[in-house]
Amino acid sequence: MVLQQSQAEIFRIAKDWEELYAPANLIRDARTASLLVEWVIVNEGIASFTGFNHAVAALASQVLKPEPKPLTQEEQAAIFQKREFERIQREQSENSVPFQDRMAAAEKAKKDAEKEKARQASAWKERDRLIDAYSINLGPGRIDHARSEYFKEQLRGIKATRPDGTMDWVVVLKTVQEALSKLP
Repeated sequence: MVLQQSQAEIFRIAKDWEELYAPANLIRDARTASLLVEWVIVNEGIASFTGFNHAVAALASQVLKPEPKPLTQEEQAAIFQKREFERIQREQSENSVPFQDRMAAAEKAKKDAEKEKARQASAWKERDRLIDAYSINLGPGRIDHARSEYFKEQLRGIKATRPDGTMDWVVVLKTVQEALSKLP
């Protein structure tokens, strides 16, 4: 038999067929491609989309992944029962904490958040008070305003953020206090 197509043309047709018309469960590897091309050339004579479709039908068990067998009603019922049991267990564990305890925990969390907010506000005010009170004395009744303002700006630039991105003023206050103890 005289081959009427070039290898490049056969490759292009095979590639286009694979992208556009190949079944979803086709095994996509070199062995499968070789089997399909050989079958098409031997049985059809030329490569074509129809020839590849015929090759898949003829070589089905060798080139197609087996379809998963559908679940029986008993298997489906068992899966449903398992999911339902897990849902009930989850709901029971959520409801095992009495309502009053959950309310008390929520109230405690709210009070803790308010305390933390007040603590942060107090630290922020104390930081500002310490920075504003800082000055560099040059002698009795003389203050170096330029250097004092420079250091104040440096102290105001101290930052400390929490993992959530909010400022932690308590840490900033401690850092400012340490820095002030080392300044002139």
